[in-house]
Amino acid sequence: MELQQFCKNHPTKKAVDKCTQCLEPLCPECRILLKHGVFCSDACYKEFLEVRERIIDERGRRTHFSFVALVKHLLIAALLIAFIGGVLYWWLGTLNPAEMWEKLTRDIRLMF
Repeated sequence: MELQQFCKNHPTKKAVDKCTQCLEPLCPECRILLKHGVFCSDACYKEFLEVRERIIDERGRRTHFSFVALVKHLLIAALLIAFIGGVLYWWLGTLNPAEMWEKLTRDIRLMF
């Protein structure tokens, strides 16, 4: 999106920046340079900080350790390992890793 031509407060002055919060175009006289960006007013800066705090708070809530999620992931991993083991046993007829490797390499050599 292209920057509008003129400042929102001074229609005859060209805009050089836009407000971080409301995205209104600003001339050099109207822009307020602060730590978190360029703002058109203290109200926009305060609103920006409030929104930022809400986002940080919600991120914090989502990153807490979840025992239920851990149990679910471990259960899914165990089921996946059991399924793969079952398929290998069905295909190769053994669960012994040495015999599996031998049969796998033999089958691969037979394919080529």
